[in-house]
Amino acid sequence: MRYLYLCFLLLVFPALLGAAAPLRIGVENNSDPLSYVDANGHLTGFTADFLAALENTGRVDFEIVPGSWAHVLEEFQAGRLDALANVTIREERRKEMDFSIGHAFVHGVAYFRPDSPHVHRTAEFAGKRIAVLSGSIGHTNAMEHGGWGATIVAYPTWPAALKSVQDGQTDFALFIRSYRRAGNDPFSRFEMEYIDDVIHEYRVAVHKGDARSLERINDAIATVRSNGVFDRIYAKWIGPLEPHPIRLADLRPYVLPGGLALAAIVAIFWWQRMMLKRLARRSEALRVSEERWGFAIEGAGDAVIDVDIKTGAAVLSPRWAQMLGYAPEELGATLQEWMGRIHPDDAPAMQVALHEHMAGRTRSCVNEHRLRRKDGSYLWVLSRSLVVRRDPSGNPVRLIGTTSDITERKQSEKALRDARAAAEESARLKSQFLANVSHEIRTPINGVIGAVGLLTDTELTENQRALAAIVGTSAQSLLTIINDILDFSRIEAGQLVFEATPFDIREPVEGCLELLADRAAAKNLELVYLIDEGMKTRLIGDAGRLRQVLVNLAGNAVKFTETGEVEVRVRQVAEVGRSVRLRFEVRDTGIGITPEQQGRLFQPFVQADGSTTRKYGGSGLGLAISRQLVGLMGGELGVESAAGRGSTFWFTAEFEGAEADYRDLAAPPAWRSLRALVIDDHERSGEALRRQFSAAGLDCSVAVRGGAGMTALRAAVRAQRPFALVAIDMKLSDTTGFDLLRQVRSEPMLAGLKTILLTTIREPLSPEELAASGADRALGKPVRHRALEEALRALLGREQRENPTPALGRNDAAAGLVKDGPAVRILVAEDNRVNQTVIRKQLEKFGYDPVLVENGRQAVEAVKAEVFDVVLMDCQMPEMDGIEATRHIRAWEVAQSQSGSERRPVHIVALTAHAIKGDREQCLAAGMNDYLSKPVRAEDIAAAIQRAPRNS
Repeated sequence: MRYLYLCFLLLVFPALLGAAAPLRIGVENNSDPLSYVDANGHLTGFTADFLAALENTGRVDFEIVPGSWAHVLEEFQAGRLDALANVTIREERRKEMDFSIGHAFVHGVAYFRPDSPHVHRTAEFAGKRIAVLSGSIGHTNAMEHGGWGATIVAYPTWPAALKSVQDGQTDFALFIRSYRRAGNDPFSRFEMEYIDDVIHEYRVAVHKGDARSLERINDAIATVRSNGVFDRIYAKWIGPLEPHPIRLADLRPYVLPGGLALAAIVAIFWWQRMMLKRLARRSEALRVSEERWGFAIEGAGDAVIDVDIKTGAAVLSPRWAQMLGYAPEELGATLQEWMGRIHPDDAPAMQVALHEHMAGRTRSCVNEHRLRRKDGSYLWVLSRSLVVRRDPSGNPVRLIGTTSDITERKQSEKALRDARAAAEESARLKSQFLANVSHEIRTPINGVIGAVGLLTDTELTENQRALAAIVGTSAQSLLTIINDILDFSRIEAGQLVFEATPFDIREPVEGCLELLADRAAAKNLELVYLIDEGMKTRLIGDAGRLRQVLVNLAGNAVKFTETGEVEVRVRQVAEVGRSVRLRFEVRDTGIGITPEQQGRLFQPFVQADGSTTRKYGGSGLGLAISRQLVGLMGGELGVESAAGRGSTFWFTAEFEGAEADYRDLAAPPAWRSLRALVIDDHERSGEALRRQFSAAGLDCSVAVRGGAGMTALRAAVRAQRPFALVAIDMKLSDTTGFDLLRQVRSEPMLAGLKTILLTTIREPLSPEELAASGADRALGKPVRHRALEEALRALLGREQRENPTPALGRNDAAAGLVKDGPAVRILVAEDNRVNQTVIRKQLEKFGYDPVLVENGRQAVEAVKAEVFDVVLMDCQMPEMDGIEATRHIRAWEVAQSQSGSERRPVHIVALTAHAIKGDREQCLAAGMNDYLSKPVRAEDIAAAIQRAPRNS
């Protein structure tokens, strides 16, 4: 009877357990593929099928409560739920939850754009931007690991996360592993990669201490995992089937008929549970390992080799045979087979790299080399090898390597190198061509301009002087066009170099207007420049290139303006650190430009009016060159204009601020109380002069007519605030400058007033005319700040000059040179007969008597034979050029010095018509002392001679 009772209990007890009240279990409803709501509103996925399978065991019943994770967690914590599905273990959860045995192990999976680089491990995440589902397990896992060194971007839905990858906002999206299902395929645009070391283990959670519910759930899970149902559910929703474990059902026929005692049944049951857990872990590890191996073999078309180092035996993937042109059975599966195919030139480096890695001195072996194919040709490969196992002594046991075909990449690199070499050769030839063209064109122009200059110094009739002026103007126009073409070519060839030297912003602006003064005066145009008060004027940059742009824009303004004015304005628009950004505006009152013409303005060789009947000439290169120069100065160039309303060309440029700014004039303290008056009926010109006087420390006012000026002078005296100085324009609308000066001098109350007469640079006053006018000083408009400084020092300083001084013209510097004549010995090396004549006559104009030679060899012999103070050396000559001749001269001088000679090295001045990048540096590097670019003015040659030390 007792035996029958025990058997009854064994059969009935499990049924009694199953009859217990169902467990209310919370299930997340938006965790595809684990659990989600389908189109019909039903909860589906792995979890729904898995819980149904657990119920079918008869050991547990569930009442499924779906909802968001936050909702079901809140319900569980409030005690309204008995369990939670798909929970991962965290330390903080152990305080309020107990966990079942694991029922699902799911890999993390990353989705990439097809054209983006892929990763396989979290160690490769650093620096990436990773999209995750906000609040998901993947999101939590990432936060717990500090994002693995990546930037984690959470999105509320997985479509939003996938869209961020597609739009390039993130590098990839990280989810749990998922297979695509028919009718719901948002992943088809992406490539999927498993992340080896991101594994999510899911369990069922119950309230802390609820041992009875936990035991029922564990028994049901163990049953489902042992009878094959779990495998089918797992394969359907998550991944491939695991290796089939030993099944408890297979043991039942041996247990039940044997009538084993209850203790034996319980012992066997627990032993079986432990074995199932161990087998599950091992099966999962085996599955992960097989997946990794499969990915390695199939990924990126690489050939894979697995080597047993002790035996030398190797397993080769089929890709090896395809890559080398063999049938699979034709390749020997050994390490020697692989190493023996490496090109002899590449083998030593590969052997060293492999040896270093096997010795443990490098993390991996990476090498590029060539492998011999079956037909004897070679292909380039990238080999990556890694020792994956070592024995207890640290000796390598197993080596795995991958090999990628990089032949196309190597061919592309070679093509790139060849193209670079061809481009460099093309640039060299273009540079050489530019040098030759520059020399061949500038040499005859130098003769023309020099001869015209000499001709105008002789006694000529009016008709002859007019014809000479036409020749000179035409030559200068031709030179301008040639310079434009050469500048454009230099920019295109990358031969243009910008200097970085300190300069005052007023210098290029004033230099530009001085160059255009004659043309503007001939058309009775007013030239004005305004520099904003308070801006930084001391800068570092290329003042020459800045002046070139200003001359081009202002020259166009003068060309296209018949009446009115041309104004250049400079203002500071930004200052960041030492960087200063300026805006330049060139405004005119000329013919203006239509919108259609503006669209063609900055194209090379194109003019606004390109017809054969156009009124204004030009090459059409100036604006194109100016735009490129402005771009190289970090700015942009534009135009604002309308037909018949004038034009404003503007550009910006960036410069570096100099260490210390300076003002126009270090005004003595007494000047602060002095007042100045400018009488000029041109409003903008008067404002420009007012700013210049104010910058010098004077309190300056402006009167727009002569009558208004006299009224202001008298009123100031009556108010006991007299003016100390007055500047009067020669051309006033109601009187002349001379008449107004006589009126000033006739009034006793104005007896102590200092006067400056404002003339044009084209029409300066002679000393006799200045003295007759009664003015203390004369300045040409536009007034240069240094000329104004000198005038103010003379008129307001402590040491006032007794005699008035006229304004300096542009050629006065040359006229003031000391004519030391025969005392200076000059050698001219020039092969062109015309230029020989021009240079000789230019030098004779200053009293020098030069010696002429025709090539560099003759120049070397002449220097050895005679003592010269200066050598004017043409750079391009037959037999021996100027560069080589200079090197010979310097070598001979060194030898003479070593032998005890006290002879001073001769001063060599380069005369070159190249004027391209590196020309000046090449001359100075050869030993020359100075540099002049053709066409050379007589004044430039004389100034260079004055800078030279004397040998005699």
